[in-house]
Amino acid sequence: MTGGQIIAYATTLLSNQYRTHAFSVLIIKDYARLIRWDRSGAIITEPIYYNTEPYLFDFLVCYDCASKEARGHDPTVGPPTDDEERAARRLTELVNAKSLLSVTIQDPKSHKSRCFIISGPRAQPDIRVPTGRWTRTSIAYDVQRNRRVLLKDSWRVLMEGIEPEGVTYARLNNHLVPNVPRCELAGDVGDEEYHRSLTHKFVNEYYPHPFALEFVPHRHHRLVLDHIGRKLEDFNNSKEMINASLIGKLIRSC
Repeated sequence: MTGGQIIAYATTLLSNQYRTHAFSVLIIKDYARLIRWDRSGAIITEPIYYNTEPYLFDFLVCYDCASKEARGHDPTVGPPTDDEERAARRLTELVNAKSLLSVTIQDPKSHKSRCFIISGPRAQPDIRVPTGRWTRTSIAYDVQRNRRVLLKDSWRVLMEGIEPEGVTYARLNNHLVPNVPRCELAGDVGDEEYHRSLTHKFVNEYYPHPFALEFVPHRHHRLVLDHIGRKLEDFNNSKEMINASLIGKLIRSC
């Protein structure tokens, strides 16, 4: 019961904010455990008997002195300027948003950061664990091009043979494959220190083979699509509804 409760707390925290990781302190009677959460799992310390050991106090002091990035804050997300907010609120999807955020992605061609304005994140009650890809899509305002786009934020699986989604879109777009959205921009976000999960490294270090569990590593990734699809429940006639239904069944069967 306690395990499910602290997992729910971590999930709520990571879904309400754009964070690379988060920390928890679990206190049980006369000992505590430190927990570091990321998209691959959780790293849990041995019991810390805080009445006789200084480790919990040392952690709190170090956390207080640590940078925002070390605490788990995503430096690629921040408040927009007043001009950016006014321009973004012209979009129907953002006009009544409670809060707006500025999200940056580095353009691989110019090596410059490009800015997109999105609505602030909300808790996702249907997700019960903080791990996995954690895909979040947002209707966004492209500051540089002054237009409406779809921004996808996720943690891609970082394993050999699994290409980033942007690479697949680029290949399809270059070959002019029909009915594929145009991918304007895609790439990994942030640095390798904080925007890559670490749980799998600790598992392999402290639980050697054959006792090691497989924890899938993840890497922070974003992409921008110029074409925004409609919701499946929005259709002009019965033919569109049936076609969308058949395509959905075909995709699920693949």
